[in-house]
Amino acid sequence: MYLLFSLKRADVLAVDDLAIKVAAMDLLGLAERPTSKQLKSLTEEWSPYLSAASLLLWAYYGSLRNKIAIPL
Repeated sequence: MYLLFSLKRADVLAVDDLAIKVAAMDLLGLAERPTSKQLKSLTEEWSPYLSAASLLLWAYYGSLRNKIAIPL
């Protein structure tokens, strides 16, 4: 989170975040929630836009739960 929000890095995916894992599981059609290592492997091709992917996955998670889930 520090790299993403404080240092404004463009290529950081919060692979340990539960909302990111749940959203990725639904979006990618996985049977179970991916581990951090699996998620990192599954999203390698999204580089160098991993930070944008984090924000989009948080928003997608919010839509799954009918809530606003974009951290500000």
